[in-house]
Amino acid sequence: MLKCQGTRFTLADTDDKPTHIRTLCAWADHDTVGTVSLADASFARYGRDIPLDRAAELTAGLRHDARTAVSR
Repeated sequence: MLKCQGTRFTLADTDDKPTHIRTLCAWADHDTVGTVSLADASFARYGRDIPLDRAAELTAGLRHDARTAVSR
């Protein structure tokens, strides 16, 4: 199972109070658990989120690439 969620936050110690955007994805199955935090500076500059479907695609690709068979 793979789930993604966008988060939006503002740093308290800045004068212009820009909004920062972070997309978080997580997965879990019978033998692994993983999380990925995605950010795109060009998107964040204009207050846009990374689309959740794109974040899910990137995370699924990372999960696929990172998995390796275990020799028994």
